[in-house]
Amino acid sequence: MKLSLTLVSLGLCVAPAFAQSVGKLIFTSEKETWEENPKAGECIPNWNPEIPVNEIDIQGEFPSIKYLFYTEEDCKGLSTTLREGKHKFSKDFYVNSFLCRNPLFS
Repeated sequence: MKLSLTLVSLGLCVAPAFAQSVGKLIFTSEKETWEENPKAGECIPNWNPEIPVNEIDIQGEFPSIKYLFYTEEDCKGLSTTLREGKHKFSKDFYVNSFLCRNPLFS
């Protein structure tokens, strides 16, 4: 019984951590620069998908997180996976939606 109570209390302590931001993403296009603070597993739409992104600066909180950028809405279609760091694109890079995934929990 003590073990199950310990596991339940551990789960309650760990659960809020999953709802926190997994890092900061700074997007730069020809028109603007904006910041996103996604939560793990949360699919976020790009509000200007018709404008290509020139640069994405990923300042992650956890080294194991993968950042997936999709060609379609609702995190569907072809995707490009990036990790922490500054990524510059020499060709047009269109992002319709993106999410952050921790491979340890997916």
